[in-house]
Parts: sequence; C-alpha cells; structure tokens
Amino acid sequence: MTLVFAIGFPLGFFGSGIFSGLAVYLAELYPTELRGAGQGFGYNIGRGIGAVGPAAIGVAAARVAG
Repeated sequence: MTLVFAIGFPLGFFGSGIFSGLAVYLAELYPTELRGAGQGFGYNIGRGIGAVGPAAIGVAAARVAG
C-alpha cells in the first residue's frame, strides 16, 4: 500500500500535467473576438459528451440488476 501511495502521486501529477498547455494552444485557434466563447464551447462540449458515459453505465446497471 505504501508503494501505491508513493507512485500514485507522481503518476497523477505528471499524467495531469500533460494537458497543462492545452488552454494556451486552444485559445490561439480562435480569432481574438471569439477566444473566450470558442475555448469555453470546446471545453464544455467535451464535458457534455463525457457526462454521457457515467449516465449510460448507471442506466445499464439498473437494467441488468433490475
């Protein structure tokens, strides 16, 4: 268990750090007038699509168990 905690912190830190430059890169894809809206739209569409997964698992689990 100690090994899991020792390895888990660096893995989480560096695994999440891969995406740290995404916001800067994504902002440059849009014209100046649309940067905030374009970047927010891109992030939130991903969140919306990602929210379907847990909901689908819950529905599937309820149908299988019930």
